[in-house]
Amino acid sequence: MTGDTKENCVPYCADEHDRSQPQPGWSAVLSSLADASFQLREDDDLYRRLVEDVSDGLFLLDGFGRIEYANDALALQFGPAPVDLQGAFLSDFGADEEQAGKIRELIAQVQAGTKSKLDVLLRGRDGNDFWGLLSLSPVVRDGGPVKAMVGLLSDISRRKMAEKEILRQAYTDPLTGLPNRILLDDRLHQSLAQARRQKAMVAVLVIDCDSFKDVNDSLGHAAGDWFLRHIARRMEAELRRGDTIARIGGDEFVAVFSPLKGTEDAVVLAGKLLDVLSSPVTWDKREIPCAVSMGMALFPQDGEDPQTLLHHADIAMYQAKKRGGRRFQFFSPSMNMRARQSDRFEQNILHALNKGELELHFQPEIDLAGKQIRRVESLLRWRHPEHGLLSPGFFLPLAQQSSISPELGEWILRTACCAAQRWRTQKESPFLVSINLSAEEFRSFKFFGTLVRVLRESGLDPAALDLDLPEDALVGDDVEIMRRLRELCDLGVQLTIDNFGSGYSSVRRLSEWPIQRIKIARHFVEMMETRQDNGPAAAVLALGNSLGLEVVAEGVESLRQVDLLRRQGCRHMKGYHFCRPCEAGAFEEMLAGGLGRSGFGLLENRVVSLD
Repeated sequence: MTGDTKENCVPYCADEHDRSQPQPGWSAVLSSLADASFQLREDDDLYRRLVEDVSDGLFLLDGFGRIEYANDALALQFGPAPVDLQGAFLSDFGADEEQAGKIRELIAQVQAGTKSKLDVLLRGRDGNDFWGLLSLSPVVRDGGPVKAMVGLLSDISRRKMAEKEILRQAYTDPLTGLPNRILLDDRLHQSLAQARRQKAMVAVLVIDCDSFKDVNDSLGHAAGDWFLRHIARRMEAELRRGDTIARIGGDEFVAVFSPLKGTEDAVVLAGKLLDVLSSPVTWDKREIPCAVSMGMALFPQDGEDPQTLLHHADIAMYQAKKRGGRRFQFFSPSMNMRARQSDRFEQNILHALNKGELELHFQPEIDLAGKQIRRVESLLRWRHPEHGLLSPGFFLPLAQQSSISPELGEWILRTACCAAQRWRTQKESPFLVSINLSAEEFRSFKFFGTLVRVLRESGLDPAALDLDLPEDALVGDDVEIMRRLRELCDLGVQLTIDNFGSGYSSVRRLSEWPIQRIKIARHFVEMMETRQDNGPAAAVLALGNSLGLEVVAEGVESLRQVDLLRRQGCRHMKGYHFCRPCEAGAFEEMLAGGLGRSGFGLLENRVVSLD
């Protein structure tokens, strides 16, 4: 073996049969070691590439929660450019102290040997916040204590945004962004619980936009949506910390004021809300009146749970609406009975309309000087199956305050116009038909469109229609009132102020309005006979004559009244003395039986001549 190198030595060993076998030399051993070392380096590079190329942040914490190692992805999550994170406490990256505390609690759980994860809001070195899913696992050797922690951080900001949007859609109104009924119920429960603890009061207001339907019907859905968003912003601006305003459907909102010291606080807050909701709004350079009715129920006296409080506030709201709107109304226990009666009445009147129990009766107006019937007034009656023929005083005020008022008003308008057109066509009678409007109908944006449609469909000349307006319809926004009057006047219909002298009308306004006629209030006519006081009626006649208006006396029931009015110069009268209101068929018989060209005929013997 002299002269052989170690590399050339080939050792031998015996096999199981004691035969010598050649064994690998040192060169082969070193070669194998080199291969193994190269494989380890390859594996290390592979693992390092896996760690560095992964999109999530991977890191190693020491036992105290300090970062010992972090891949590039983690560094990029905390800043627009890679930052050195080694040695930093992981909790320092919490967006605020609350989030930092959650990270410390998570680390404490892992230090106890429990694998844990957490959704946490983090703040990067650039000051921007993002949501991360933080997962930590303990590193334990030979069953000893936790020496380190392996962590994974995933950016879940998009998921959180999607979850937030889902919650927003579930708990907020999509049109206004206000809380919806579900979130309102939750907040109201919280407010009541807080009030119980503090022995405080809570006010629940149901708010109905009286003018929304008119806006939506006359200006379109885009204007209606804008209107609701606009008033929602107005209401939001009046809320205090802890208050809630929610939209629960259509044009109905609910406000919760909590906590309150007493009723006075509720009145002040409701008054402020009413004020901001009473100012007109402007849409497409057009001023739109804004009016709301509000009902208020108070915790604990009006109810101790959300459902009862909302129900009672809703009842109070309808009472405010029945009183003309533009006000708030406190709930009182007696309203419950009235509300149930009102619901039954509304169902009954709707049934009457659908079953043909409602009918129009007609009463002529007499021109004494020309001995002619110049106009015929349409008056609503209800032929009740149990109570017989009911005059409008028994049911019309309630009907006009109910939800079926627009439907009822259109039926009256259509029935009267069709009857007048039929009579004018058959008899070539020149008289006009009068229809009484309520203040709500006159203010309604929808009314003018309904009127135009009914006139077109019935074929009645607009000049043959006389609209009688109550004085309270002409109280409010002077500009808007004048616009509506001009609109009707331009259409060609006649306009009359009914029951003039009730105390609302201004003489200055009366001279400006495009009104053709005024009717002397009925009680002024009665005073002429019962009190022998001609003053009020004479004053109305003098005023009308000075303004060039035609003056009509209503409710004339005796020959004495006729004579007194005649002596004051009144030539247009209507009342039971001449003719009671009669059904359409009876009036047609009257037309056929002798009105003739003079339009007077059968009534001539009831009139005292001016000669």
